Amino acid sequence: MNDAILETLQQTLGTAYHIERELGGGGMSRVFVAQDTTLDREVVVKVLMAESTNGVSGERFRREIQVIAKLQHPHIVSILSAGAADGTLYYIMPFVKGETLRARMSREGPFKIADTVKVLREVLDALAFAHEQGVVHRDIKPENVLIEAGHALVADFGIAKALHESGSMTSAGIALGTPTYMAPEQATADPTTDHRADLYAVGVLAYELLIGTPPFCGSAQQVITAHITTPAPALRVRRADVPVVLADLIARALAKEPSARPQSANEMLAALDAVPTPGGITARAANATASPKRIGAFVGVAVLAVVLAGALVIQLRSASAAPAVADGAELIAVMPLGAASDTSLARLGKDLVVTLSANLDGVGALRTIDAATLLMRTRKLPSPMPLADAQRIARELGARSVMTGTLVGEGDLVRASVVLRVVGSDSTLAKATALAAPRDIAALTDSLSWQVLQGVWRKGKAPSPLLKGLTTASFDALRAFLDGERHFQQLNVTESLADYRRAFELDSTFAQAYLRYDYANEWNLRPRDSLVHARLLALKERLPEREQLWVETREHNIPLPEEVAEWKALAQRYPDYPPFLMAAADPIVHYGPIYGIPISDARPMLDRLDQLVPDHADSKLHQAAVSSAVDTPREAADAWSKAGALSSGGFAYFMTLMADLVRANVSGGPLPPVERALHLARLIAADAERDPVVLLFSGLTGVKPAPIPYQVDMIARVRRAGIYAGDVERSTGFSESALLAARGDWMGALAAARRTEPSALPMGMRIAGARIAGLGAWLEAVDPHVADSIVRRARALPNASARALDRAELLWLDGVVGVALGDEQRVREAIRELSVDTSRLSRHTAGSLSGLWLNRTNPDAAADSLRVVTDDVMRNGSYVLAAEAVGRLVIARALRKRGEHAAVERYLMWPDGALNTPTLFGALMAAAPLTEFERGSAFDALGNRDAAIRHYRNFVDNYDQPPPAHRAKVDEAKQRLAALEKSDAPKAKSVPP
Repeated sequence: MNDAILETLQQTLGTAYHIERELGGGGMSRVFVAQDTTLDREVVVKVLMAESTNGVSGERFRREIQVIAKLQHPHIVSILSAGAADGTLYYIMPFVKGETLRARMSREGPFKIADTVKVLREVLDALAFAHEQGVVHRDIKPENVLIEAGHALVADFGIAKALHESGSMTSAGIALGTPTYMAPEQATADPTTDHRADLYAVGVLAYELLIGTPPFCGSAQQVITAHITTPAPALRVRRADVPVVLADLIARALAKEPSARPQSANEMLAALDAVPTPGGITARAANATASPKRIGAFVGVAVLAVVLAGALVIQLRSASAAPAVADGAELIAVMPLGAASDTSLARLGKDLVVTLSANLDGVGALRTIDAATLLMRTRKLPSPMPLADAQRIARELGARSVMTGTLVGEGDLVRASVVLRVVGSDSTLAKATALAAPRDIAALTDSLSWQVLQGVWRKGKAPSPLLKGLTTASFDALRAFLDGERHFQQLNVTESLADYRRAFELDSTFAQAYLRYDYANEWNLRPRDSLVHARLLALKERLPEREQLWVETREHNIPLPEEVAEWKALAQRYPDYPPFLMAAADPIVHYGPIYGIPISDARPMLDRLDQLVPDHADSKLHQAAVSSAVDTPREAADAWSKAGALSSGGFAYFMTLMADLVRANVSGGPLPPVERALHLARLIAADAERDPVVLLFSGLTGVKPAPIPYQVDMIARVRRAGIYAGDVERSTGFSESALLAARGDWMGALAAARRTEPSALPMGMRIAGARIAGLGAWLEAVDPHVADSIVRRARALPNASARALDRAELLWLDGVVGVALGDEQRVREAIRELSVDTSRLSRHTAGSLSGLWLNRTNPDAAADSLRVVTDDVMRNGSYVLAAEAVGRLVIARALRKRGEHAAVERYLMWPDGALNTPTLFGALMAAAPLTEFERGSAFDALGNRDAAIRHYRNFVDNYDQPPPAHRAKVDEAKQRLAALEKSDAPKAKSVPP
């Protein structure tokens, strides 16, 4: 085609369209922008090269296009008209601004999960409509999908069909599609090729959107050969965060045989409904409209896909396909099966809750209520369970339907019968019965699951249950697993770990047992069992979707604020699944305040847990920790009592004693007798060999707000009784030093801490004296020269087991003593040693020392410098808490001086966290009292009387042995506290004269 055709084209178009400019074209086309003079709008005219249309009748092509032009759909680029100009074919579309998927991918790389799902949904919506009209696209690829105004538009729809129907298919090269996206039958020119070739192309498109490259690359011949002979590489091996449901759907779409693929676009749409995404389309799609300059730069096929969008008005997506399951079957609560005539079968009825729930969950869009939640909620109900109770619990848990059933012995076999009903009505959705040996849980589960699915499926053929979701086929392994669940519910962690281990030793493929062991081990602050963890990851694909997400999200090594956001999003998506709720609450309870996240932010998740699993001791323990930080002592005591009542062993005794201590302290009544503290010490001594974590608690009779003097006295009594020996006895020096520092007895704390140094205790405990000395030197509570000798002694301790955190803390302590001594060279040397390591931890710690040295001469500039460091800590983590404690005091004092009292709390709320490691706990106890004074002062200035009283009270009640440098602060706090409490005292009635 030469330039003369432009004149011929204009003559053919007549006065209806005026060609204004050429956008470009590819090897098969040229693309022009023209003005529609009748409707005053821009359109695009695409002219096909003559060599690509040999043998094609122009008149037949025009007639075919007229048929295709009837494809009016929100996600299909419409065709306005078509014809021939001097034997050359053309067609006309509206002109809009947009961007192809190819252009987007080239610029930004792989798509996020949510973006991918949105694009696929809209492409499949377009295909579903076209296929119903008998039109197959034959060339789905990123160049033919336009993103405009945040929506996907499929371009070039039906052109291949029009060329095929108008002449020789082999002569019309563009009709054959693009090798990278061709289904095997399309690549081999199979005459039976149908709409399922488009679904294969969607699978390739989805793979490329997620990975950044298609499954097969190379020359055209290599790619075609791979499509025909080679399975696509496993998608989740290349990108682990792709949800299993989505990966499975793509794998099915890429099946070599059309019969093995989804059979329609609507079937794929229904499967997409089950794909979890982290919050919908991202800004990538929301900001999809391209600038005019970018449009002008497009060439070849990319130009075509952009201009084909036309002036189509984007409408709401057409109504989604009818649900695959009966209304009410979407979320099922599987209740324990009753055993009226044979109580020996009662345990089997509970076992089937676990296996049936796991088997049905994730089949299409079907979901089940968490089995552990149901077992906990129903454990006190009779068996068989009254239907009214089953309906009530299902309704409270948000289920749409409830499954109840019975077990009846028939000789050596057992018959299980279940009925699935709509919650709140007598409407029956499905019935099922199965006969098998009582130990053959797999046979019972499979048969019942399959029958229920056949009963509730309303669209197409019911899929098989997710057999990979079955927890185990081993009767004994399942029993051991459930024993572990029961023990962990009571916080008998040692026993639960043994149970879970027994479960996966009985069944080496029991993925849930590995998962629960791994979680309980982490909960107990033990080093990760690398073999168990590796086995869990290897078996991850066997888990149901929720548990896979639990495993995958636990693997993310991200800053705490991002971690909390991830878990909150999962908890919002699965509001009935306790592990997600606890995973969101736990980091807030323990560490959130260090990151500026109030501990009270955990309460919504904990309240939901209280609804779901009111008898779980772990949720009650976390509620008690929150209550200790934000409620009155009486409320905290009640919370600890509830936690203790649900726990077992040493945990139960510790929490119950804690509650009694707080109540007695508040009421002024007698404190618990000595024998109770001695009994707790004996429990700790017995557990210490099996569970080294208890060493941290060896000298503690309680935690905040238990009275410190009582605890210090009990340490002395336990020692005199000779209950502890070896490192268990030495570890009491760590607890004692922390408690004494919290009272203001800094020298006593230093003496107590020295007991830990000649031991095999963790480094974080052995350097307790150095931590107290360094903090005390900066806070003017310890003579800097005394601190100097103690820090030097700590740095000389054997430190082969020291972590990076321990080494950074020791360098900081050495530097902060240099600050207290005015020794600039020493400070610079500590900063230099820290700077050798380029990690964020070392950078933050070095930044702390720089700011503290600057504070000697320019407090305002020092506060600003330290604030930069701390704000980065709050975003990204990696900190030495002792350094943060000091730096945040500098920041808070500067903010108060500037009158910015409202900004103070973000930096000083950190002591509210239930800190549970030696390094954190030691810094907390030493630095929290003066932090509480500053918090009280800030709230006092803001006029928040209750908060000011609370923090002043925390300070004066605990800091009862202040060093000389702090006595003025204690006196000031007492005076302010008296004034605040007096201001709310009832006024005396006036007596008439």
